Amino acid sequence: MKKQIKPIAAASVLAFGIAPLSAGAIEYNEVQDQYPALTGWSESDWNSYLEDNYGTSLSDYTTTGDLEADIGEPIDVDMIGNTDTEDPNILDIMEKYNLNTDELVSFLAAYDNRDNIHFVGDLENALQDSGQTPVNEGSGNDQATTGDSDNEQTTVTDQSTSESGNDQVNSGDSTSDQATSDESGIDQSELEETYLVPLGWSVDEFNRYLDDTYDMNLNDLNLFEDLEATVGPVLTDENEQELIGEYDLTHDEYVGLLNEYGETPEDYDFVYDLDDSLEYYTSEQPSQAETEQGAEMPDTASSSVAYILMGMGAVMLGGFMLKGRRKYGEH
Repeated sequence: MKKQIKPIAAASVLAFGIAPLSAGAIEYNEVQDQYPALTGWSESDWNSYLEDNYGTSLSDYTTTGDLEADIGEPIDVDMIGNTDTEDPNILDIMEKYNLNTDELVSFLAAYDNRDNIHFVGDLENALQDSGQTPVNEGSGNDQATTGDSDNEQTTVTDQSTSESGNDQVNSGDSTSDQATSDESGIDQSELEETYLVPLGWSVDEFNRYLDDTYDMNLNDLNLFEDLEATVGPVLTDENEQELIGEYDLTHDEYVGLLNEYGETPEDYDFVYDLDDSLEYYTSEQPSQAETEQGAEMPDTASSSVAYILMGMGAVMLGGFMLKGRRKYGEH
């Protein structure tokens, strides 16, 4: 769970200084966290790609969710040529444009700008530029089947009352279940694949984390992209090492820093949470941090100052007593 850091002395600075400056454009490190597979891309590379393909730059996006809405998830088109169709993003594209693997492979082999396809949005743009259009969902075939002939309509109409009643009940249950699952607007399959399975959490556990950390739950979010922009990527060995490297820490220094505040690396599940903690623990006033563990702050400069003041007080008291003795004691 995220350690709820509550800086006291810096509160006014955060409220009036940093917030206005950070509002608006997303930061480059947020983009790196959102797309860890493209850590080789510099900020200049990102801006060049966005300018060439969408006429935008990173400064035009407020959140990583807005960015993903344009470009989508990263894909590796080279794997398609090896008949790898397990990527759910590729499968979605194939279904959306009614393509099989051979047809998609043939299209990519003939496409001149294949090397410029890095994201789902690039592949969709390429297909649409070549004249492909998405298949309309829920039209055509269903209507034709419903009205093929009078005999089929009669057969449907003459079903027994009990079967019709059961179908209506089942239909009602299905609608209710669908309304429940779609209440949050979050794609359940993406939630499971991106968060629940890697973390080994249930939906209730995820909601408890959101409530403890952000005072919200899944029902407060409309899109899965909003959730990703809020909690960030799940912490992995790879992005953990990359993050502690950004703070110029060795692994031992990183573990020792967390231990000073009663924490361990295992207390963290998300990149954003760990980044927040490291940023504050390495700041000028880390003694203001309050952790979920409730750990005592280490013996830092603040406690040393207290000892010095106590010592000075004892010396001054001794001096007053000695002066009084010299003045009155001999009489």
